[in-house]
Amino acid sequence: MQYTFTRSGDIQVAVPCELVASVESSHQEINIIDTDAWGRCLILDGVVNTSSKYNAAIHESLYAVPYEVCKPTSVLILGGGDLLGAKMCLDLGLKHVSVVELDPAVVELSLQHLHDDTGFVDDHRLEIRYADAAQFVAEHKQRYDMIIVDMTDPQGISSAVYSSQFMANTRELVDGLLCSQCDSPETIGDSYFSLVNRYRAVFEHVRPFRVWIPPYLELFGRLLASRHEFELPTKIGNYSWLTADLLQAMFGMFSKGEERRLSLEHEFEEQSSVRRWSIG
Repeated sequence: MQYTFTRSGDIQVAVPCELVASVESSHQEINIIDTDAWGRCLILDGVVNTSSKYNAAIHESLYAVPYEVCKPTSVLILGGGDLLGAKMCLDLGLKHVSVVELDPAVVELSLQHLHDDTGFVDDHRLEIRYADAAQFVAEHKQRYDMIIVDMTDPQGISSAVYSSQFMANTRELVDGLLCSQCDSPETIGDSYFSLVNRYRAVFEHVRPFRVWIPPYLELFGRLLASRHEFELPTKIGNYSWLTADLLQAMFGMFSKGEERRLSLEHEFEEQSSVRRWSIG
């Protein structure tokens, strides 16, 4: 069996794998596979979300970076049903970790196959709700020090969380810093820059950054957004992957041409065919 990745018709990578679990939930296709190259992977609708070999890069870039900038005590995680980021936040000592995940099957399978120890789910600081993230932030009033948008690519069931209204709603709920994944300009083209600029139209201070994640096969986009000015730290805690120098460097990984495109207006279009995956 192999997992085959094709991007934009010009790059194809086939990774031998063994299927660990496969479920078709009411929301998406969920597969967990074992690979020599990437370790154990959670794949949602064909998209690699987590990789045991590279989980430190995936989650420290999305969770530890904003943590080190704003030192929160509470966090709202939108998505993140694998609970790897939630566990990291508990390990960092946050007093309140709230996860809003659409699909209970993602949580159930992740606890069965991605965690060696599931005792953390009984931690009183952790709250898991099953709800639509866009609807949740539209109706919810509780404020958080940090919000993490840990969703799949801006297409399909996640497309609503990349709307201007969603961003405006999160702005009203975050006192400190929001960190969101926003795919990659190599994959979604101008729509990547549109996402960044859409956040800039809502938040007063936005800084995009990028990180190389091998299972994603590209420099993947992230961004920090806040109503308040913020500085990148020069000293951080001890992590398995993230260092202070690496944190600083990730914010400088844009060419002159990309910097120019970040300053322009781009129309966002949902991407449905730039990537193709298959397991078989």
